[in-house]
Amino acid sequence: MIKETVSGEKGFGFSGVREKLTAVMWHFITGALGLLMARTTLVGGMMPLGAAFSAGVPKKYIFSSALGSVLGYLIPPFEFSALKYTAVLLAVVSIRLLTSGLKGVAKNAVWSCITALTVVTGVNLVSLGADLMQNGVIGIAEGLVAGCVAYFFRRTGDTVTKTGGSSAEQTASLLISVSVLLTALQNIQFDGVSLGRIASFTLILLTAKYKR
Repeated sequence: MIKETVSGEKGFGFSGVREKLTAVMWHFITGALGLLMARTTLVGGMMPLGAAFSAGVPKKYIFSSALGSVLGYLIPPFEFSALKYTAVLLAVVSIRLLTSGLKGVAKNAVWSCITALTVVTGVNLVSLGADLMQNGVIGIAEGLVAGCVAYFFRRTGDTVTKTGGSSAEQTASLLISVSVLLTALQNIQFDGVSLGRIASFTLILLTAKYKR
């Protein structure tokens, strides 16, 4: 009886350490992805993916994703856009924390989409000032991109954290999220060879073969 109790305690201790290490690893991965997302520049110099990523990750990863995104936005060169997107990120995180108690809202992927869309669009329109009429469409478009990306990240996060099979919508959300993540690798090159493009072509071939 004593031996069984001791062995059970040892097993529980090892399991607890393993769970903590796994949790730390996932927080590190989330932070690293946030940094990559924040450093990703889209057409027209838009950089909303860091904020969209923080809007879409599960609640327990908000701070690790936000920390990575902040570092990504503030890495030199330090420009006005870094301040703008850092403000967007802080607003997104604040809204998510303030609404975390509203279970019907906080756990909805649509709410993540609305949060990212409204914050990015709002900050863009405010920061444009006199250029509102000229660049307003670009600001709204960036907000739409951020909202859509946040939605797919949230759906993917819900799929990954739950056990069981996935629906066609969840599979599509996963593939879209992976495609967005691969965008961050486009600028990482070795002797002119882009890791992101290689991974993107591989993803296309694999999905064509297994998911048709």
